[in-house]
Amino acid sequence: MEHEPKLPDAIKSVAQKAGIILNDSSQPFVGSAQFVTAALQTAYANADYKTINTARAQASADMAPIFMGIQKFDTQYFNTMFNDDGTPYQLAISGPPNNPTGYMWIYAPPLTQNNSTTAAVTYDTVVQVGTFSSTGNILGISNSIWSSTVTLLPASLSLVISGMVIKTVRKVLSGDSADDAANAVAGQVLEDAVEEGTIDEAVSEAIVGMIIPCTAGLIVGFIVFVLTMFILKYIDKYFQLQITIYNWDPNNTWTVESDYRDNAVSDVFKKAVLLPRTGQIHMPDGTTREGVNKEVSVAIYNYQNDNKWFEGVGVAMPMSCSDGSSLQLKYVVHFGAVDNQIGLKGDPNQPLEDFYNNSGTWCPDDSTSWKTTVAGSGLPINCGTPALSGANDDMYSFDVHVGLQVLSSVQAPLPGALLAPGTTILLPGGREAKIGTLQKVQKGGK
Repeated sequence: MEHEPKLPDAIKSVAQKAGIILNDSSQPFVGSAQFVTAALQTAYANADYKTINTARAQASADMAPIFMGIQKFDTQYFNTMFNDDGTPYQLAISGPPNNPTGYMWIYAPPLTQNNSTTAAVTYDTVVQVGTFSSTGNILGISNSIWSSTVTLLPASLSLVISGMVIKTVRKVLSGDSADDAANAVAGQVLEDAVEEGTIDEAVSEAIVGMIIPCTAGLIVGFIVFVLTMFILKYIDKYFQLQITIYNWDPNNTWTVESDYRDNAVSDVFKKAVLLPRTGQIHMPDGTTREGVNKEVSVAIYNYQNDNKWFEGVGVAMPMSCSDGSSLQLKYVVHFGAVDNQIGLKGDPNQPLEDFYNNSGTWCPDDSTSWKTTVAGSGLPINCGTPALSGANDDMYSFDVHVGLQVLSSVQAPLPGALLAPGTTILLPGGREAKIGTLQKVQKGGK
């Protein structure tokens, strides 16, 4: 089953603003990805955490008012916008409407009938959650398949999906896992939709079984570093180790298969399939755009120590490639005065637990970065961490890049203000649009 996840018409100008050119090819994509600048890509390759942390902090600051708005106003913080074809989507911004600094959208293109199987007919689409930081110049998207045996009008689908996503994010911001949050809110979202006449009881019963995994999949992909950084700074939730894995390999799919935990606690492990990315954004008109900014598939995992009494936390992970090759990675946060350690091996030859416990597979002491290659293919792999000790927030991060070629105290932000119907918002790239209307507004308000 192939789908083309598409950005809302207005948001696609983000790509144009970043110097993106037309490309006629098409590659379906389900999962999560980021679009980063060439400068940030180079910083990743060189483990330049001064540049990396600056970009992350800028993106987090741009998105923070939106997350605070979700906490305070729930679904009211989002505004109904329309594509040129009349398809509705939900949009929230930070900053003034005439010059936003951050965008978050929830988009569900119309359902299409799928007759490709001998089973019951299904109605499918790719739903999307996306964010864009104007200051950090980072665009992130998370796509998930919606497939049900009943069809919904575009307006009904948009309201149900956005209600699920917003309320799930709200609970994630309170400390719940994506799975727990989606399970907790599904009943209320569907009940409200029935009471408001958005859907009927029969539709509610038909979609309840798939709306939870669909939403949880979106949110897991959406929990990229901007949301995690926000939680770390402003929410009473504790992470000690964050592992982020990036697939820059343009030819192969890499899969994070499992994890080995040493005094580590996290959500139930979810296998991550990181597809090869080509720098393309799929547009509603059926074309794609490929540009200067690099697209990369991303998976992120957060851990905290189980026994906090004189014990640290460690994790190891295996990754397999569609070409048959593999690699292993590991990180340990030591308790006390001993520096942390990192490990990355492109020719794994032992079980994961043995790899983790093998002192000879750690990088040299004091290493904050390491580069090697995958056995056989010679594909470059590298890793980095900002610090091995002394983190102000006791939070350590470990970034692993597959196929990447070289190229203080915080004050909680105030939530953004609710916008009135008819308010004109300046969208990325300079286009203006009014909330809740199909009317096109030209620059200058004419």
